[in-house]
Amino acid sequence: MDETEAVYQVDVTKNIRETLFVTLCVIFAGRPSVPPAGTR
Repeated sequence: MDETEAVYQVDVTKNIRETLFVTLCVIFAGRPSVPPAGTR
């Protein structure tokens, strides 16, 4: 049970990180003066 909980915690953290990254990308892409960085 503990192992599953730990995996779930990591999954949630990864999800939050990805969501934040995507949000930042959208914000930067929404700005006409700033070109979207497609390198990452």
